[in-house]
Amino acid sequence: MSKVLLRTDNITQRFGGLTAVSQVSIELHEHEIVGIIGPNGAGKTTFFNVLTGIYTPDEGKVWLDGEDITGKMPHEIAKLGMTRNFQNIRLFGNMTILENIMTGIYCRKKATLLDSILGTKRHRQEEKETEEEALHYLEIVGLADYRYDMATSLPYGQQRKLEIGRALASNPKVLLLDEPAAGMNDQETLDLANFIKELRDMGYSIVLIEHDMRLVMNVCDRIYVLNYGAQIAQGTPDEIKRNPEVIAAYLGEED
Repeated sequence: MSKVLLRTDNITQRFGGLTAVSQVSIELHEHEIVGIIGPNGAGKTTFFNVLTGIYTPDEGKVWLDGEDITGKMPHEIAKLGMTRNFQNIRLFGNMTILENIMTGIYCRKKATLLDSILGTKRHRQEEKETEEEALHYLEIVGLADYRYDMATSLPYGQQRKLEIGRALASNPKVLLLDEPAAGMNDQETLDLANFIKELRDMGYSIVLIEHDMRLVMNVCDRIYVLNYGAQIAQGTPDEIKRNPEVIAAYLGEED
C-alpha cells in the first residue's frame, strides 16, 4: 500500500455545547483522491478548518507526512505541505492572474520585507524565479495565455481553476478542495472532474469536500461520510452508494 500522507486520529471539535466534529479519523495515501461527503451541517468544513490550523481540535491529532501538526498555525501548515481552497472564491481581484499565482509561491521564498523595500539582489532574483514558476502553474491550469488579465475577468469556472492553481503554487504534499464545483454548470463540473483526476495523475494527493455526487463518485478513490459531525461510513464509491446508513442519511433511494 502507498505511503500515508495525511492521517487524523479521533478529531473532535466543540463550540460551546455543540459538537461540530466527533471522533473523526481518516487517512489519505500518496497519489489518492479521498472524498468527504455529508449533509449540510455535517461538520465537513469545520473538519477542514481543523486540518489547516484555523481551529485547534479539542481532542485528537492531525499528522502530515508523519509529523504531528496539531495546533500549528495555518501558515506553518502551508509551509509543511498542506494547502486548500475555500467554498467562496477568494482571489485578489485587483491583481493579475499571474500575480495571484505568485502569492501562492511567496510562502516558500526567503527574501524579507526589507529586501523588497530596498530592492536587493536577492529580492530581484526571487521575483524572476517566482514569475517563471508561476507560469508553470498557469500552464497546469490552462491559463498561461491570460496571465496579464485581471483575475476577475475570468469566467466563474476558470476563477475556480485559478484558485486551485494558487494552492498548487505552494507546492503541497496534500491539496484540500472545499466545494470546488460550487456554482458550476454541468460542463464546468465535468471539466473540473477531469482536471482533478489529471492532478492525481501528476502526483498530487487530494482531499475533496463536495455536494455534487456525480463528481465525487467519478473522481474519488475512497470516501468518508459525516453526519451530525460523526463519521458514519467509509469505503469505495461503490460501497458508499450501497451503504444503507449513507442512503438514509444523505444519498436517498434511487427511483
